[in-house]
Amino acid sequence: MHIFISLFLLYLIRDNLKPKFFIMRNNQIFLIFLISSLLVSCSVGSYMTQEMISENGVKTYEYDKDEVWDAVKAALVTKGYEIAYEDQEKGKINTKQKLVSQSAVIGDYSAQSVAYYRQYLVKIETISSHQTKVTLQPKVYQGSNDISDKKVWDIESEKGEIQLWEKMFIEIDELL
Repeated sequence: MHIFISLFLLYLIRDNLKPKFFIMRNNQIFLIFLISSLLVSCSVGSYMTQEMISENGVKTYEYDKDEVWDAVKAALVTKGYEIAYEDQEKGKINTKQKLVSQSAVIGDYSAQSVAYYRQYLVKIETISSHQTKVTLQPKVYQGSNDISDKKVWDIESEKGEIQLWEKMFIEIDELL
């Protein structure tokens, strides 16, 4: 991300890169500072809280646990997740980590690839004979490092976590 910001800033000041490299007008410096601040602030994520999961990642269905169990498993597979662990008696399904993005990080003398993965930890609980609660807890990894507790989450954008929860619950609804 930093390389793109640097290239963008160089583009903006390209006319001043001639012999007068260090001589810039105050408004140009201010403009560059403002744009770089905005770009950096836009790239910062949010923390995932238990409150967010409770508000958006939980849904109660008017079906028994077995029906919901089958629909949740099918929805996860439809969305490209493989099941890593399941225990129907305990009401737990964990997916394998799914690759969601990969990028190159370029340093002064090196480059390295960074992969990001997503995973769901699902809890399915019986509330009554025909009511079942589903909790979808997302996890995110940078390589093999769990970074779910870091400020990396996109919560409210068109591709954010709330939309991902909604799409997963719609998929479950359609399978019931």
